[in-house]
Amino acid sequence: MIIKKNLSLVLILFIFSTSLLGKEAPIPAKDKVIKQYILIGFKTGIKPAQINEIKEQAMALAKKTRTLKKVEWGKRADITDNTKDYGYCLIFEFKNDADFEIFQENPLRIELMGRIYPIAKKTLKFTYHVIK
Repeated sequence: MIIKKNLSLVLILFIFSTSLLGKEAPIPAKDKVIKQYILIGFKTGIKPAQINEIKEQAMALAKKTRTLKKVEWGKRADITDNTKDYGYCLIFEFKNDADFEIFQENPLRIELMGRIYPIAKKTLKFTYHVIK
């Protein structure tokens, strides 16, 4: 009986200790890098100059706010037609959830989105934590 108890205890300790080896403590989601992708399909007839103005305004946000870590702007390169309705992509990167939440109320972000939505035929927005 004592041998079974000791064997069980050793087995439990072995399983517990090996499960900890080589693993980092999980980082709480609130402390992880967070990215927001906004795919944009502009209405027919929107001039390239209008799109460029939006791009410039978006790119300037990184210098005008402390909550943004990085801003990227891209043009669709998907040859499979999976995203054919979205010609452009705006990517915001934040250090953590707190910065992301603060940015949502930023007047500069609200102004930018207020310029995008009226001339967009379609938008698709998604946000995720970066897992390394």
